[in-house]
Amino acid sequence: MEKPISFNFRKLIRGHLPLNVEYEILGEEQVKGRTLSKNFSSSGINILIPQRLRETTLLELRIYLPSLPGPISAKGKIIHQKEIDYLERDKKVYFMTGIEFTQISSLDKNKLMDCVISNLRKESEEADIKLINMIENLNRESTGF
Repeated sequence: MEKPISFNFRKLIRGHLPLNVEYEILGEEQVKGRTLSKNFSSSGINILIPQRLRETTLLELRIYLPSLPGPISAKGKIIHQKEIDYLERDKKVYFMTGIEFTQISSLDKNKLMDCVISNLRKESEEADIKLINMIENLNRESTGF
């Protein structure tokens, strides 16, 4: 019997932009740090951290968006964590950590989505410019039909 095809559908569009993030485990001041995001949406964020933490661990987050003078705040829980195992052995160990927001204001959700849309627009414009440059190079190199 053939296995059904499965897909990993995301609930929301994600922005792929390294945002500055400060995190702290709720109730444990000794576990905190600063890092960058890999991607984000209005429902969660992926960050790289040097600590292995349990799934469901609750975190306080301060996320810095490029368009804002200060951070937005959210609380979230870890829903998955994976060791980054392709670093050189003498390097520090990092974990890709998926966090689902459990508390975030509607206003801050909108700010995150605005950032996602702005980032996607910029990526699209950059891709258009790259494509146009490739077409122009192709036409310069062309000997004609």
